[in-house]
Amino acid sequence: MPKIKIKSEIINNKDIQEEVINAIIDGDVLKYIEKNGTKVVFNYEDKTLIRENNKIKMNYSFLNNKGLIEIKELGRIIDIDIKVGKITRKDHDIEIKYEIDQDEFIYRVGEVK
Repeated sequence: MPKIKIKSEIINNKDIQEEVINAIIDGDVLKYIEKNGTKVVFNYEDKTLIRENNKIKMNYSFLNNKGLIEIKELGRIIDIDIKVGKITRKDHDIEIKYEIDQDEFIYRVGEVK
């Protein structure tokens, strides 16, 4: 499994969460752990994003425009609709523009060379 260095960004209404971290590429799957301990798995083939930490687990399917958010403390799962605007990919770089409840987001991962 090749290791790469990536810059991960999640942008929401001018709020930017970004960091440069090490990741693993396993076939069409990118895996990394954010500095806050959140485990992230992105599948390039089926365009799914899973983010999980001690409090929540988010599973977004950008091809199906659906998402599930599990709030672990409450034992509750919320079903959400995702409106995908644009998906751009070049090699291991990906950018997905999407909207949830009229809030716009950008998920971007780029390989740092």
